[in-house]
Amino acid sequence: YGNDDNLEHKVTLGDFWIYRDEVTNSQYALCVLLGKCSLPDTNINVNYGKNLRRNDPVTGVNWDQAQAYCELVNGRLPTEAEWEKTARGSDGKVYPWGDAAVSCDLANIGRCNNETKEVNDYPEGASYYGAGNMTGNVFEWVADWYEAQYYRVSPAENPLGPESGVY
Repeated sequence: YGNDDNLEHKVTLGDFWIYRDEVTNSQYALCVLLGKCSLPDTNINVNYGKNLRRNDPVTGVNWDQAQAYCELVNGRLPTEAEWEKTARGSDGKVYPWGDAAVSCDLANIGRCNNETKEVNDYPEGASYYGAGNMTGNVFEWVADWYEAQYYRVSPAENPLGPESGVY
């Protein structure tokens, strides 16, 4: 902590639903097939379309593509606060699995692997709510704009993030 964008703060969230696992290449491919999503950047996602990698998380999608997928499944991207609660639990654990140090049995992070792994490969690293890969594997999109000072002025209930931004 100590950074303006990592201020500890308490918020209250209403009920929400979030996927247990990251969206897979296969799930995203269906969205593309239905004409609701555009192809991911295959320079980034070199495994897209490979049958053996269909259960890896989709990568190479931008925010608009992620939002298009959410619309197809009648969902939305989670807010940063919702994502954080899902990852850390209501008691603010350091990692999804608790406060124990990172290991290659819990997450695909650091030097554990040099490529994505299937979305359900690390069940011991799941969060209190059962969500997998909240640490490691790939980055996830959230609905909010980024603003380093936001938590100094954010509402205590259901924060939606800044109204505008660059990131």
